[in-house]
Amino acid sequence: MRLVSMIGLWLLLTGAVVGSLEILGNPTGLVRSIGTGVADFFRMPYRGLTKGPGAFVVGVSQGTSSMVKHVTAGKRNGNIIYD
Repeated sequence: MRLVSMIGLWLLLTGAVVGSLEILGNPTGLVRSIGTGVADFFRMPYRGLTKGPGAFVVGVSQGTSSMVKHVTAGKRNGNIIYD
């Protein structure tokens, strides 16, 4: 009898975890998109710095733009629901 109640509790908790993940939408896509944006934020200015001061300024601009684009796209595609 004790084993049956433990299995029932496990099934109930597993369902709660899976249901809570549905609220998040696509957490993997969210993390991937934000990670790409942050990487671009550092990578693009560094590449520009190796080419010269003007290219560095362009790299900072492009890196910042890419980060903002990926963070907002990640939030939109992640379908995070805030209460």
